[in-house]
Amino acid sequence: ADSVRVGVVQYSGLDKYDNEDNKEHQTLEIRLSDGTKRKKVNKALDNMKWHGKGDGGTELRDPMTYTGEAINYVLNNTNMFPSGREDAKQILVIITDGQSNSKNEEFAIKKMADKARKEGIIVMAVGIGDFEGHKKELRDLACEKGCRRKGRKNKKTCCHVFKAKKGYAHLGKKLINSLSKHTNEEICT
Repeated sequence: ADSVRVGVVQYSGLDKYDNEDNKEHQTLEIRLSDGTKRKKVNKALDNMKWHGKGDGGTELRDPMTYTGEAINYVLNNTNMFPSGREDAKQILVIITDGQSNSKNEEFAIKKMADKARKEGIIVMAVGIGDFEGHKKELRDLACEKGCRRKGRKNKKTCCHVFKAKKGYAHLGKKLINSLSKHTNEEICT
């Protein structure tokens, strides 16, 4: 009943279009401690409004993609990974629609993804839309070297990258099922 927990954070950045310069903006959609029932998680996802004004949201004119800062947030916010059980498998799934716009090297994507992995968190990435020219960023997020997990062939690199080229509206059952299967395999090994 309480064995799986899901937390959801929507994370963006403000820039010149919102009269700011590289400022973070987030919405905690559901706390890790609250996300114990599928129905509750689905309701939080259904009620989620994108930060962009032109896309149903009301908050930002042009939300920037701040992936490294988002990873830092979930690693440190007491409603997210710090509230998880120490013995639990921890997986971070990043759904991103573009290359990070952050100007802060302290939160470089690979650096932050490596920090999560050092804390024992498996990092997965879902690239939304056309990521041609930005594939390295997805690999930096979700590929780890020296992947040798129980029940697997020894690999030099394990990548946990998924793509939804047609956008959010086309996440579809195939991608969701693939991500679920992959996540379950990680939890059970």
